[in-house]
Amino acid sequence: MNIEKAVNRIKWRILGNGWKANQIDIDALNRIINYVIQKEKEQINRQELFAKLYIHTYSQFIEKYKSNVYDDIPTKELHKLLEQPLIVHIQKFTDKLNDIEQENLFDSLKFRKDHPATIPQEIKVKETEALSEALKDKENEKKLFLKTWEEDLVREILFAQINNFLNIYYDVKTD
Repeated sequence: MNIEKAVNRIKWRILGNGWKANQIDIDALNRIINYVIQKEKEQINRQELFAKLYIHTYSQFIEKYKSNVYDDIPTKELHKLLEQPLIVHIQKFTDKLNDIEQENLFDSLKFRKDHPATIPQEIKVKETEALSEALKDKENEKKLFLKTWEEDLVREILFAQINNFLNIYYDVKTD
């Protein structure tokens, strides 16, 4: 049972559904309610960066699902995202970086992006030759096989960027 349900349960009891409340009981309940409201406000203030990113990401899910704040789907999708371990996000980020490297390789070789069945045979042969030549460079081989970025390095870079940002952000906030 969460805090809101617990308070509502006690409020229901005090309002005549279980015992006769006196003024001290009512004052005690009101004090608890005010305390919870204050703690929730403080929590948002302490977690301002998280709140900003939550709202930003939530708005993207609302746009993606063409919905609004009354629709459960964007909220559920955002919560699924937040429930994933941090390492999963780092892995996905690393995969995305490697996908971009591969795409950049194909772009640099001027490969067509049409479905292979629609590309004439002579163009396929030229692209295969160009790729074979490009693979003589080990960096291009890494790009092709999605091995340019290693997860450990990406984690290290991300953590450094996040810590740097937090240091700057909180230094500015305290000045």
